[in-house]
Amino acid sequence: MFDRTANARIIFKEELKRQIRRIGWRIFTVGVPLIMIIDAFSDDDDTTDNGPKIGYVDNSGVTDSIAGVPGLVRMDGLDVGTQALVDEDIEALFVIPADYISTGNVDWYRKGSGLASEDSTGDAFENVLRAAVADDGLVRRTS
Repeated sequence: MFDRTANARIIFKEELKRQIRRIGWRIFTVGVPLIMIIDAFSDDDDTTDNGPKIGYVDNSGVTDSIAGVPGLVRMDGLDVGTQALVDEDIEALFVIPADYISTGNVDWYRKGSGLASEDSTGDAFENVLRAAVADDGLVRRTS
């Protein structure tokens, strides 16, 4: 039994000596963790950005239950929202009409041209809107 332990020690020592001589092993064993530690403690302001800001006008009252979602900015009206879009304070503007629950239609305003599939704000807002409708339905049933 002790013979196996001695052999394992010898093998471990030889492998360690071989690996230490390799530059790549030293870089990945010491350098990468050191860079990660430095990056974790550096004070970068770009880490506070949580993605695009999306503006919305809710004429139906569906989104009342989801106040405080990061990245969403509630606008007082279409004119305020379009001005924020022009000023590039938001990347997209969604207008929820009063008959949203019965129609399911939402107006989407954005700058630029091209396919809407290149813009992820639509998917993000759709997910938030689904959560709002589901939350509103749960609140109504439990009340």
